Amino acid sequence: MLFNDEWHSFDEVINQIVKAVKCSYEEARSFAFEAHVKGKAVVFKGELSKCLKVTSVLEEISLHTQIVS
Repeated sequence: MLFNDEWHSFDEVINQIVKAVKCSYEEARSFAFEAHVKGKAVVFKGELSKCLKVTSVLEEISLHTQIVS
């Protein structure tokens, strides 16, 4: 789960999502927009070990994340 914040630009968030999830720019833009509008967005679903890796990459630039089951 990725949470919206007021500190990062859309481009920063989109680029980090692409890096973390290995999705297209368009998919990442959709996730970023959902987080902006709804306050949060599920950007990845998978095994816990993979979720931890994705969260780690997102948090490299201090994005706020949470792993939910």
